[in-house]
Amino acid sequence: MSLESWAPISDRIIKACFYSRYIKTTIQYRYQYAPTKDAQEEAKDDFYDQLQKVTDSVPKHDILIIMGDWNAKVGERREGEERVMGKEGLKRVRNDNEERFVAFCPTYNFAITSTTFSSTRISISTLGHHLMIIPVIRLIM
Repeated sequence: MSLESWAPISDRIIKACFYSRYIKTTIQYRYQYAPTKDAQEEAKDDFYDQLQKVTDSVPKHDILIIMGDWNAKVGERREGEERVMGKEGLKRVRNDNEERFVAFCPTYNFAITSTTFSSTRISISTLGHHLMIIPVIRLIM
């Protein structure tokens, strides 16, 4: 796999495109840093608006992986979230950041991969504050 291109989208989002001769598609990564739960609502709205625009620009046949610090613990999977989350979320109530993150995923057929496999609580949570790197992968149908 080789780096084809990269570009900063904002101070919170960067994109990188990789080419692989083994896969007949481009693998596109987006690395982002979401605003914290204490950030202004406007900053959160702007972040998700930017992320939505960037995601909309990715061709459907490309593999898209979004990684980074979402500043969110997604909690337990709720009814209707089976395609978005696995059954290994933390047992807790979600805050606004977490609700935004989980609500963003089904729009683009994303799966929150950190909730798919069993792991120890210490490796899931960072300093008890938030999940650090949560890969989100678009499922291809």
